[in-house]
Amino acid sequence: MIIGPDFIFLHCPKTAGSSFEEMMESRHGLKVYGGQHNTARDIPVEHRDKWIFGFMRDPVDAEVSNWRYHNNFWDNNGTFTFERWCRWRYEEERNWGDFLGLNPYPLKYGHCFNIRPQAGYFCDEGGQCLASDIFKFDELQSSLNFISEKIKLDCDLDTFKGMSYGWGRGKEDYSQHATQKSIEILTKAKLPDFKLWENSSKLKVSTDYTCPTVPNYAYSR
Repeated sequence: MIIGPDFIFLHCPKTAGSSFEEMMESRHGLKVYGGQHNTARDIPVEHRDKWIFGFMRDPVDAEVSNWRYHNNFWDNNGTFTFERWCRWRYEEERNWGDFLGLNPYPLKYGHCFNIRPQAGYFCDEGGQCLASDIFKFDELQSSLNFISEKIKLDCDLDTFKGMSYGWGRGKEDYSQHATQKSIEILTKAKLPDFKLWENSSKLKVSTDYTCPTVPNYAYSR
């Protein structure tokens, strides 16, 4: 989360948020407030009347991005397919992944991080969406142009070298990794995201919704 003079940025995972935060600190001196993945329920009450924004991603692409991140660092030689990842994350106990030979912490982290719907990152304690605007990751450049104009700060990322993991920065076709079974699992687990995405406009996702939240949302099952 970044709290600016008249705006708040909420970092929903796998939406270029880390690069955005690095850019805002490097270029404008605005640092992350509290935890990196704090949600709307963590916004101090005195700041909740500011313009609140963030990004949401196609729910399948977002999950593929999360899987690829972990797969890259786990180096399991392709044995943990995307469908297997979805079954493990959403249908099975954490210790199923013991065969990877990993230490307990990476398994615990992979099993719980960002398990809940993206929709909840923008909701308060009562589950009401507080966001003024939620932009689609697919239209990142157009969204950043809008944001730059709105907050009167240069938010362009094309000229900023942010975080990179050695693959296509989300520009390749992530759907190639998804199977019908994995999509079924994700739809059941993150139905609010699928509904919002299906009814979104070209640039934005609706902010007229509710979604249950919990403390430490990004790391809680």
